[in-house]
Amino acid sequence: MGTELMAGMTIKNGYLVDPYAGICGIRTVGIKDGIISETYDGAVKINAEGLYVLPGLIDFHCHLYQGSAFGIDPDMMLPAGVTSACDAGTAGAIGFGEFRRNTLQKSMLTLRAFLNVSSVGQPGGGIDEPLDDKAINREAITEAYSLNKDFIIGLKIRISRGIVGELGLSPFFKALEIAKELGLPLNVHVTDPPVPMNELVRYFRPGDIFTHVYAGKGHTIVENGNIGNDFLDAKGRGVIFDAANGRSNFCFSVAEKALSENFFPDVISTDTTAYNFMMPYQVKNLPFIMSKYLMLGMPLEDVVKAVTAVPAHLMGLDGKIGTLTPGAAGDAVICRMEEKDTVFLDTAGEKRIGHRVLNPVMVIKKGHIVYTSPDFM
Repeated sequence: MGTELMAGMTIKNGYLVDPYAGICGIRTVGIKDGIISETYDGAVKINAEGLYVLPGLIDFHCHLYQGSAFGIDPDMMLPAGVTSACDAGTAGAIGFGEFRRNTLQKSMLTLRAFLNVSSVGQPGGGIDEPLDDKAINREAITEAYSLNKDFIIGLKIRISRGIVGELGLSPFFKALEIAKELGLPLNVHVTDPPVPMNELVRYFRPGDIFTHVYAGKGHTIVENGNIGNDFLDAKGRGVIFDAANGRSNFCFSVAEKALSENFFPDVISTDTTAYNFMMPYQVKNLPFIMSKYLMLGMPLEDVVKAVTAVPAHLMGLDGKIGTLTPGAAGDAVICRMEEKDTVFLDTAGEKRIGHRVLNPVMVIKKGHIVYTSPDFM
């Protein structure tokens, strides 16, 4: 990205999908001095005829702390149209300062993060974070949050049986208590929990995040062939359901049943790590995951909302990112909807074939063109 802002740009003739603004239709978008402008006199003119123009995409659940084996350089996601992202609790209190200095403050992306309640965070490399009383240090969590309020938007815990072991739900309750004290939401990795999902979700508060909602291992959100009322009640009271795909956290049978009952994810994210980034069929990138939900029958506007307006709100950046309304950051992605057979796999290797896929052809971050497909313009 250059050191000087362009003299402005105009994107014309594209089909704009901006759920935050309630717009679906052909519109002109102006960008001046790095922000969306009400005027359309930019020196750079981009013809997006026949293409979709979306706000810069937000990957709300990915792993960016490179002090962990999970972490990737966030700027690598720009060609996929991701202009903002949220780290899903890779760093704990011990490593968060280094994460801030080397990634959060330096990336081209707009970034926020969850703080892992385990002081060591998620090491990766086959090592799970400890969750005993020594590892969940209330004072260390409080200090890390007080020093990094500009980046930390919540706390994170994983409660899979293989991680919590004999501790059961006790780490979850301790994390929930600390989150309440700090006035923060709790982001909970729920795959294969030690108790049934319907029992677990009853403890979630408005704003807490139920992550990997369509996971298929162990207890799932499907009860006796249907989505239980506890999940409908939770959605009604403001619990956030994040799809967070990953390699091990998505099952077609669960997702198809949920979507057939209009139990859509509030957030669609990748759970990108160094192990799955750009790998085909399961994760790849955010437009690929978006295309999977189109294949599953989710309307385009709802899919776009789940990667723009909703995560922007959860990051405390309503109207600043995730929209192309005047005054917002000049972040945009121009996409071609390609009609082609595309293979999607779930965790168990179950296969589905989609017939269209979103392909970014241009990505703009704060008024700078940061990626252009070789066949565009």
